[in-house]
Amino acid sequence: MGTVQPVLFLFKSGRLDRLAEPGPREFFYGFSELERLGPRAELVEEEALPQPGLNGWPERLATRFLDPLAGLNAGTLARLSTRPTLTRLNRASAIVATTNAQGLALGALKALGLLVPPVLFLPMGVWPFRAGFLRRAWLARWLGQLALAPISRSETEWLKRQLGTQADIGYLPFGADTHFWTPSPTEVKGDYVFSIGNDRHRDWANLVAAWSADLPPLKLVTRRPVPPSSGRLEVLAGDWTQRPISDQGIRQFYREALFVVLPIQETIQPSGQSACLQAMACGKAVILSKIAGLWDDELLKDGETCLLVPPGDPVALAAAAQKLAENPQFCDRLGTAARQLVTQRFTIERMGEALSARLHVLMAQS
Repeated sequence: MGTVQPVLFLFKSGRLDRLAEPGPREFFYGFSELERLGPRAELVEEEALPQPGLNGWPERLATRFLDPLAGLNAGTLARLSTRPTLTRLNRASAIVATTNAQGLALGALKALGLLVPPVLFLPMGVWPFRAGFLRRAWLARWLGQLALAPISRSETEWLKRQLGTQADIGYLPFGADTHFWTPSPTEVKGDYVFSIGNDRHRDWANLVAAWSADLPPLKLVTRRPVPPSSGRLEVLAGDWTQRPISDQGIRQFYREALFVVLPIQETIQPSGQSACLQAMACGKAVILSKIAGLWDDELLKDGETCLLVPPGDPVALAAAAQKLAENPQFCDRLGTAARQLVTQRFTIERMGEALSARLHVLMAQS
């Protein structure tokens, strides 16, 4: 009887270095838990794979047409299509894709008959609200080759409506590392509100418009541009890969903040999910935009576990911030309920268990 090959867990970059460091584990989307639960998995970084021959103007030309028309990233498709990489992928018992570019490229390779193992894809905003007929047709073709595991209930239902009942789609609950993201062991609090994020759906213009001088000082960690503010706003550089601010430093910002605010533009992607759950795990009240991609609208209840405001509404955002700033006891109660919700429903252990079960089924069916 031959040795069962490992599951290949694909990331873009930066995970291998972090795997060897102490710190939060949610950035691995359940990979860390597979060591305990199985199946055996191997972490692979896309940028460490052999370089494809495509570069320069051919890649730019391919990107210009492949992405808008067929939803494919030319660079990722080329990298995953090299002979050494295809050989390695085809030896795996299964493959987990953690970016949209990877998932769609692997779907295309399976559609072309070049890839054999089952693929579990964690999509995040892969099917936008507005897409032309041709793009929808290609997306349906690529995604129909894969098992889909959205980390948002809302996106799960959205994809089911787009792809139909024949699609293999199952919600995978995202979890925060509640052993790392914990409330402060002391009662020390700062005098500021905290916000963080680098994805393109962060609505810093809305936040700046809402933040008047009569609100508490605001500390903002981002690498994205922020408009000038009339309020007391301090922008701190932050990048996931370069990490000028450590995870421990981010945790301290959460712990000492009066509360956390996460303004998000309307999207089906569960934008702000990790930051929100980290802050809640630290026992902080969170103001969050009620976007279509809100990952669990049954558990994220306005006024009970967080404050929800309409996206793109600076007046509502300012009113929510004022409410928390003027009611510290309510703010503390909200933070306590938030921590309880995360420890009961959104942990890395729960995510790992769900991921392990899904992979075992997928491998048994292949």
